[in-house]
Amino acid sequence: PVTSSTSDCKIIDIADRGYIPSWSRSIAPHLQIPAQNESQKVSPIRWLLFMEDDSSTRPKLSSRMAKKLEALGDTVIRVKKSYQPLHSDHGGTYYLNTSQPDDYHLLFKQLDSENCYPQRIVDFWTITGNNPEQGCTLADTYYHALPLAQALTAQKHLRTVDIWLVTDQTVQVNQERIIPIKSTLFGPALVLPQESPNIACRLLDVEVVGRSGEASIDEL
Repeated sequence: PVTSSTSDCKIIDIADRGYIPSWSRSIAPHLQIPAQNESQKVSPIRWLLFMEDDSSTRPKLSSRMAKKLEALGDTVIRVKKSYQPLHSDHGGTYYLNTSQPDDYHLLFKQLDSENCYPQRIVDFWTITGNNPEQGCTLADTYYHALPLAQALTAQKHLRTVDIWLVTDQTVQVNQERIIPIKSTLFGPALVLPQESPNIACRLLDVEVVGRSGEASIDEL
């Protein structure tokens, strides 16, 4: 007679079906950047940072990262939220109206015309930190990431671009509090590289509450 293995048996109790997802935990590697001589130095990288609101006295992650990148010799272009149409202070900072999707297209067209098209884009606009009630609507999450992705795919060139969507309280590893609406960021992050192979996109969930900003910046 043929005996069936236990793996072929039907699980009667519905509560016992399925699985519980778990992250594979590991210790972050310690990276050491070797010293470079003049012939080995790489050219500066152009970064586009969507900056957090710096109204508080404590510097935000985006401000810390911008200063660190500039100290390394890279070029940093800043984008801040505004209620006015897209404009610039002519000092490397642009002000974008998030309620106007065309502003995203105009931003990249202007950067391209000024030979300042970014190689790496870091978006900090969905970090809420100690104020989870702020920035937790579809307009702040999905309907910000979507026009950003659409503006990038509309460009008439194939320059490679790396995009980091930096957020917090999005992925639950242990028993952290999460904000479910932020999961909508996964849509643009997954679809964008499929539609435009020259664009790489990743979603980075950082812990900004209860730790120093320098620690988070070093991990980024």
